[in-house]
Amino acid sequence: MGHIGSWNQNSSCGLAVKSDTAMIHDSSLPCKRSLICYSAVMAFGNTDERVDTLEAALTSFIRHTTEGIAEMRRANEESRRGAEEMRRGIEETRHSIEEMRRGNEEFRAEIRQDIAEMRQWRIQAQKQWGEITQKMGTFVEDIVAPNIPHLGREVFKLGGTNEELFSGPRLRLRHPSDPSRMREFDYVYATERGWVVVASKTDPKLKDIDLFREMLSEVREYFPQYAQSPLKPVFASLYIPEHVADYCTRHGIYALGMGPETMQILNLPQLLASGASV
Repeated sequence: MGHIGSWNQNSSCGLAVKSDTAMIHDSSLPCKRSLICYSAVMAFGNTDERVDTLEAALTSFIRHTTEGIAEMRRANEESRRGAEEMRRGIEETRHSIEEMRRGNEEFRAEIRQDIAEMRQWRIQAQKQWGEITQKMGTFVEDIVAPNIPHLGREVFKLGGTNEELFSGPRLRLRHPSDPSRMREFDYVYATERGWVVVASKTDPKLKDIDLFREMLSEVREYFPQYAQSPLKPVFASLYIPEHVADYCTRHGIYALGMGPETMQILNLPQLLASGASV
């Protein structure tokens, strides 16, 4: 073991003391608590004991220094991992923001497309509605008219085709004795056994039934040739609400609406139960 420093032997107590104690207590040295042993006052019997003690102190110093360096390395590694995780987190956040931005752009594009489609649909719907409105003007000719002769023959039992006297839609007649009065009739079907007068509406309401009743009160004046024959008043629509059908029943009017396959009298059982003739 080489010379470490000068040592003094205290003759009174037999203690060896390191002379350069100022260096030992220098706070700038690492592992101060390990080197403090240099300034410790110990009893030694000979030089070998002093060397062994010094070696133990240096060993402790080296061990504590190694542990400190290892702890610093672990702390640095943890810091490095933390920084890496933070970097990944920032990168993931950046990707999320980018995906959200792309998603917003796609959503805006879809909204713009939906708006354009809605505008196109509105234009097309308006066109179709115009066509439907015009078509509803021929509602009687297209839907009601084909059913009236069949209704007269099969339901009202007014005879076969050989007994028909008149069958026609959209009649506009002047009053026979008062030319200033004029009425329109949606459909009239007459045979030798009786006749049918039809009024139709696309959106039936109770007031429409009242107007039909008013027309029925003077229909015989416009058709004096059938005035003595049994009259079957029919109110027709594709859809007749239940309360409107009930109102028709109350006033002896047949409600003709769309059935499962074709048009049919919706209140026939009620009218038969009330004593109406068919």
